[in-house]
Amino acid sequence: MTKIKLCSVLFLAVMSWSTNSFAVVINFGATDCGTWINQSRITDRAWAVGFISGVNASLSTEKNDILGKNIKSGEQVFLYVDNYCRNNPLSGVQDALGNLWVEIRQK
Repeated sequence: MTKIKLCSVLFLAVMSWSTNSFAVVINFGATDCGTWINQSRITDRAWAVGFISGVNASLSTEKNDILGKNIKSGEQVFLYVDNYCRNNPLSGVQDALGNLWVEIRQK
């Protein structure tokens, strides 16, 4: 099995778990919501865009770009994370992005 197929299988397995399980497994480099709201840095924003883009790249196909059909800019991702973190200050940015992915995947 190629590395790409193996990574895709792992991502699909992770995505089939609840959003909280998803966030617990994949959180390297993420910041918490309190930090995001109080002092969001460019590195936090770059991490968020990279994270959601990486998930999209591994789970979308050439004909079905899940992220591209629903999100048109990084600013939309940041606004979603801002709103999520204000409502869930004890969560992490990876939780917000996991929830965003679940929402756009269901559209």
